[in-house]
Amino acid sequence: GAIQVGYRPYAYGGFVEVEVATEELTVTKTANTSYTRTHDWSIDKSVDTENGCELEDGTPKIWLYIDGSGDETATWTVDVTYEGYVDSDFKVSGTVTIKNTGETDAEITSVVDELCDGEIDVVWPEGTEFPYILEAGATLEGTYSEDVDEMVDCSNEVTVTTKEETYIGDAEIDWEAADVNEVNAIVTVKDISDLFDEVELGTVTA
Repeated sequence: GAIQVGYRPYAYGGFVEVEVATEELTVTKTANTSYTRTHDWSIDKSVDTENGCELEDGTPKIWLYIDGSGDETATWTVDVTYEGYVDSDFKVSGTVTIKNTGETDAEITSVVDELCDGEIDVVWPEGTEFPYILEAGATLEGTYSEDVDEMVDCSNEVTVTTKEETYIGDAEIDWEAADVNEVNAIVTVKDISDLFDEVELGTVTA
């Protein structure tokens, strides 16, 4: 047999490689914790007299002579007791930062910030509306501040959605590094009397 090879009705050309700009966002979140710690104290004052005389109800008394003669020593004791503390006003706050690290502009359609599985508000710069065009190389930053009932240990995550992708950033909640507003951690004890006016007895620290 014979094989005929005829003219090919098509031709092979070279391939042209076209680079397409890619979208890439870097999403980060910070978390700062704070609370108030109020220290509680109790104070008591008692007196012992040299002669040990008392009124009918047991209150110590000192006899004063009508001519002003004689004397008697009275010793007052002040007891200050630390009763512990109460924590309150727990807060988690921080920033949400979205940086366009890609080569093309990104259209952000939504940003959902969640703390302990509940959505929280983020305050963006004035005039920011979604959908939002974040240009290549640009950064968008917002802030959040949320009151919580206790020292929560839960998720703290933000989800940024664009027309192309979904990006997630999170932050650990660390109460060991919290900013603590301490109330009455140090108290000054003063004794006030008609006999000797005011005397500072010293300070006590929780």
